[in-house]
Amino acid sequence: MFIDGSKAVSYSSAPVRLPRMNLIDNEREQPMSDDKSKSQGQDRERINVNQEYELRDWAKSLKTTPERLKEAVQAVGDRADKVREYLGERDKSGS
Repeated sequence: MFIDGSKAVSYSSAPVRLPRMNLIDNEREQPMSDDKSKSQGQDRERINVNQEYELRDWAKSLKTTPERLKEAVQAVGDRADKVREYLGERDKSGS
């Protein structure tokens, strides 16, 4: 009963069930290259020179300096295969 004396009106005696929505399942997620929780697939083949740990680790694994790695990414993009190819060509030409 409300303050003014009126009663609440019920239109249905059956409980209303609303569908559950999980927004994460309904949206398509695209993993980003700096997503530390995704260490497989796309993340392994992309180089993010804006993340200090990635820059350091990639430079070490490619046996180059962080500066040369940044130069390579600037020249050919962040795909690891293209960067390896670029660095290999640079080493052969003596630059």
